[in-house]
Order: sequence, then C-alpha cells, then structure tokens
Amino acid sequence: SPHLAVVLEAPVPAEEVELHFDDAQGPPPAAHACVRQLDLDSDTDSDDAADPDDGSGSFLDYLHRRLSASDALPKERLYRIDMRSLGDAEDEEDGKAWQALLKAPLPEDVERLELDAAGAPKAEREESGDDEDDSSDDEATDTNSDEDGTSDSGSDEQDLPPPLPSWEAYFGAASEILYYSRHIKADYVPFLARCVGSQAAMQAFFEALYFGTVPDALKQVSIDARTQPLTRIRSLAVSGAAAGEGAPLLRRPGDWGFVPVKVAPVNCYLKARGSDPPRLWISGFAQRLTEAGAGALVAATQAWYREAVGQMLANPKAGDLEGDYFVAWLRACRREVYDDIDRYAPEVVRDLAWAPSLSHPRSRQHRHDLGDVRIPSVDEAFREFAAFDPDARSSTARERVLAHILVDMFQLRLVDVAAILSMASAVVAAPEGERVVVVLYAGADHTKAIVDFWRSQGFAAEGLTRGGLVGKEDWLGDESRALTFPGYLHDFSQLFQKPPSAESAR
Repeated sequence: SPHLAVVLEAPVPAEEVELHFDDAQGPPPAAHACVRQLDLDSDTDSDDAADPDDGSGSFLDYLHRRLSASDALPKERLYRIDMRSLGDAEDEEDGKAWQALLKAPLPEDVERLELDAAGAPKAEREESGDDEDDSSDDEATDTNSDEDGTSDSGSDEQDLPPPLPSWEAYFGAASEILYYSRHIKADYVPFLARCVGSQAAMQAFFEALYFGTVPDALKQVSIDARTQPLTRIRSLAVSGAAAGEGAPLLRRPGDWGFVPVKVAPVNCYLKARGSDPPRLWISGFAQRLTEAGAGALVAATQAWYREAVGQMLANPKAGDLEGDYFVAWLRACRREVYDDIDRYAPEVVRDLAWAPSLSHPRSRQHRHDLGDVRIPSVDEAFREFAAFDPDARSSTARERVLAHILVDMFQLRLVDVAAILSMASAVVAAPEGERVVVVLYAGADHTKAIVDFWRSQGFAAEGLTRGGLVGKEDWLGDESRALTFPGYLHDFSQLFQKPPSAESAR
C-alpha cells in the first residue's frame, strides 16, 4: 500500500518548539495611553450568541484525537499546521505540554503588577448603546470576564495555565477577532503606524519573520524603548475616556483568552526547536526541507506566498473568497447595514450588489447597496495610518478593522504554506521510490489555495472524474453533506493506475 501521511489544520504541538530568551531585552513595558483608552468590549451579536462558533468542537477536533491515538498512522506522519495559537493550551493535557517548556515561571506582566499595587477595580461597561461597535440587538449578551478568567456568569477558565508568548499567537488574534469574536477589542494600528510604517516594511517584516530569522525580521521594523508600548494590542488597564471622566486607573474586563499574547514578544518567544539564530516554527520547517534537498520547492512556496498575499493586499474584498473581511468591515464601518441584512453566508454577502433589508424585506427602496462598498487597499490603509497620532487619540473602529484585515492576510496564507511544506516533508521522509498519498483536512479557503499551488507546480487530476472534486462547493443550508467516495478514495493504490486512455484522461 502507498506511504500515507495526514495533514490537519490543527494546532502545532509543543514538542516542535522551544522557548527563546533574549537577555538583552527587558520585560515588555505597559501599554501606551492610546491603547489603554481603547473602548471596552461591546456585546456579542445576537446571532453570535445563539451560535458561538469559534472553530472548535468540530469534526476536525474529533479526527485529530482519533489519529493521535491510533496505531495505524505513525506519529511522525501526522502533520499539524495551524500555528496561529501557538503556545495557547486547548485542554489540560495540552497545557501540561506547553508548561513543560518552561524552566522557570515567566515574569509577571508589568501592567498586572501596576493594577494590583493600585488596587484597581474592574471597569464596568455601560449599556448605553453608544459604542460604535455595539450591537443594536436587545438579545445580545455580555461575555466579558475578568482577566483572571472568571466571567460575570461565574464561569472559570483558571483550569488552563497562561499561554506561552509567541509571535504566531500575537498576530493570530486578528483571525479570532475577524472570524469569530468581532466584539473583542484589540488594536494593531499603533504598531502598524509607528513601528512598521509602510507596505514595503510590512511585507519585508513578515517574510523575514516566516522564512528567515527573528533578528532579521526585527531589523525591518522600529521597536525600541520609545515605540515598544505601541506594540501592545490590548491593555489590562483602562484609562482616559474609556474609564469615564475623572476615573482612576481601572482593570479591563477579560477577553476569554481570545487575545492570548497582548504585546510583541521581543524578549521571550517560542522558536523552532534547535534553531540558532532563532527562527519561528514555520521558518525552521522551511530550513530543514532546504537542507534535505527541497530548496527549490521552498523557494517556489515563498514566491507563491508573496504573490498570494500581495493580491489580497491590493484588493481585500475580492481577495477574501469566504467574505469574512467584508462582513467585519460592514460591522465596523457600516453598522446600520450590518444590523439590517442577512449575514448567514458571508461569501454570498460579499458578492451581492444589493442586499434586502431585514426590517423592510419587501421594499426595494430600503435595500442596501453593497456593490459600491469596498475595503481600502494596503497603500490606502497606510496613508490612513500615517494620519494616526497615538499621543492625540486612540484608534477608530475603521482603522482597527483595517489593521486586523492586513495582519490576518499574512497569517491566513501562512497556514497554506505550512500545509505545502508538510506535504513536501511527507514525500522527503518516505522511502525512495515509494508511492506517497497525503490526505489534507482543512477549511475550504485553505484547500483551494493549496490545490492551486500544486497545480502551478505541474500536478493535475488526470483520470479523476470532475477534476477530482467529490461533493460540491456550494450547499444549501439544510442539505445533507454526506458524500459517496469513489473507489480510489477507498483504495489509494488506484490513484497510481494510469488512465485507460489519453482521451478519457482529458
């Protein structure tokens, strides 16, 4: 039978990384005032509260558990590629694995020490409905919790240890907020405006971070004693207008772990095991493949990543096939439209010229024009960021969602890079001359992108009906997703049989 490997869009395990400490860097400072003045989290939308899909509890989790416990698939042939929450435990066993990387406890956050010393009380959000991000639906529920994990409803998340710092989780919070938790406030605008500054610097930074070394990446941006407070994307403290007129320093309600790494981890972060100078997990992966003789494939993957991200940066609305960016943009910038349209299928909303009004469903006059709504390109975004003065104000909802979108593009396509490199690694690890089958289980957007990459490298679907597609790309809401697999997915050896004729292959 063929050599089988499985690639899952599941979290990267602790065993593949280790902690790096930079003795030249002290602990991260407290947040800049503009971050502390950020509004408190708004309520969840009523539809989010009814269906709190955070990407967990899915068939993927079940499949991951089954494969991890199975003797049928050797451990080294199971590849996990989602690094966006690296260092953040999913369960108790996962937490033990991450904590085992610590030789000593991490220093206490300077903001927590400041709040404790001041005896700062918890800030209470006023249910005034004036928040620009607030839901207008009366059924919305408040999911705020204390930073120690205890929520207003009494739930307790203290069972899991605190996350380990990683660059991947620092930037990965953008994905969580854009796709699942849009009511949570976090702010990359000060970092992008003052530490990065331009599209060119942003692209150079992320490419060096994910394909080179961390020290080389940090040379592309400006993070020093003056700007480091601006790298905090969420403060534990609330001050200024967000705390109320004349209010003392307050403790910001918690985020339920949706922003696990709140400050750029320049002093301590997870790196690829054994890398020196330090490389992030994906960069270490690429380096090992290059050393194994797959340098050309790694170079092709890096070029593809640069082009794919570049296309999304040029036109964020068109570049996001799933429509999540567009819906998040409507929530932040066109709230009256967001609240009055059916958002069940973001990919459909993105392509609509006109959307019916939920409050006036039979009225053409009350339809919403979505065709003319666009998301600024990266060049336009940095022109907006250039006008941001952190000493004068905190960021706007428009600026924040735009920053989240730009940051997430690099993380979204990075998962594809990890899948591509994992597939290549599976081939390199197989005995010479042996046939290899790689099974990928990932989201539709990732799967399409990965298929496009391999087709660009000469792979095809010769001999497979419907170009190898089983099922459909678009399903009705109540339609069964049950699939009937063709013979070659029951017996992988059939994949290596030549088509009966060149004509049938076409």
